[in-house]
Amino acid sequence: MLKKIKSLRSKKGASVLEFAFGLLTFVLLVAFVVDVIIIANKQFVVSQTANEIVRQIAVQGGVMRTAPEGYQGGNNAYVDSGEMFVQLSENFRDAGMSDRNWSMRLDGYDANGVRVQSEDLSNRTNFSVDYRDNFEFEIKYEYNWAIIGQLIPPMRENRDVSQKRSSVSEFKYMIN
Repeated sequence: MLKKIKSLRSKKGASVLEFAFGLLTFVLLVAFVVDVIIIANKQFVVSQTANEIVRQIAVQGGVMRTAPEGYQGGNNAYVDSGEMFVQLSENFRDAGMSDRNWSMRLDGYDANGVRVQSEDLSNRTNFSVDYRDNFEFEIKYEYNWAIIGQLIPPMRENRDVSQKRSSVSEFKYMIN
């Protein structure tokens, strides 16, 4: 084996082949690292956004088109579904994700753990969760290998990822 390698190195053009393979390997490595950085950034943005949204929904007792009756601060302090959806769209757009590459789902549970409502988050969402009731929030989004996908065809397909968060509502509706 060693004799074959030595004989290949002694032939003309072998150094050009070594350089070409080395350059190709270097380009693939750089493309991979850049793609990993881009995907990690998207994952970070989605994770942070999910945490913020779940916290906001927990404090507000859901997300509605208008503030519920008795909410401290009224409409000025309440983040309605339209505002929340615009905020999410802007965050994801800044991370390089178009509006059609992500979706969100809210599931509400009663005190016994039975699912009582389920709704996709949109600018018209009316989703309320009463005090100490659980809810689950899920973001699904697509990512792709932007650079590696151009070099390796099987990597072009979009991949689906989801993040789930659970919380408990802190807002009591209809306090008497």
